[in-house]
Amino acid sequence: MPAESLAHVPFDEEAYRAEVGAPELHGEPGYTTLERLWLRPTLEVNELRGGGPFTVIPRSARAYVSCRLVSEQRPEHIVAAIAAHVARVAPAGVRARVAPLPGAVPAYAIAADHPAVQAGVAALRSVYPETEPLLVRIGGTLPAATLFERELGVKTLLFSFSTADEHLHAPNEFFRLSRIDEGIEAWTLLWHLLAAHAAPSSL
Repeated sequence: MPAESLAHVPFDEEAYRAEVGAPELHGEPGYTTLERLWLRPTLEVNELRGGGPFTVIPRSARAYVSCRLVSEQRPEHIVAAIAAHVARVAPAGVRARVAPLPGAVPAYAIAADHPAVQAGVAALRSVYPETEPLLVRIGGTLPAATLFERELGVKTLLFSFSTADEHLHAPNEFFRLSRIDEGIEAWTLLWHLLAAHAAPSSL
């Protein structure tokens, strides 16, 4: 999704700031908050450990860092870049190392004009006739999509019915009961549309 197409997506930065509880929004210069959320790579420090509540300087410390990759980024190149940066900025007398964990995969994307995406859009339009579906790129962790593409040569359509305000994976996660019936209807339509596209007469 080109950055300029985001101008057509309704997004209230102040409402987002209030929802996440941040005093102000911050990020990569030159990009809007929505561009940072959807299109740009990230690096997060998820955990810091070292020392304790006493006045003793710890002999060691560690951090758990994660990265969201975007198109054309390779995990091994990002790990190498992080390791080089850490080595460059480490103070004299400090030994620092970067130990990558297994499971990293390249970013996954599916084209907006892919037949599966078009079938998904058509199914959603039928179930939600008053709302035009939005095609988005957004960070997530789903290595299987990349593995399916690499090993099977097939694309994966992400077609779910959880919305942001339902707090997916959070302690107060919930799911609207109405989504069950809507999801069943949409999935039924999706399978019929995909089958129609794959039929010999439609090739």
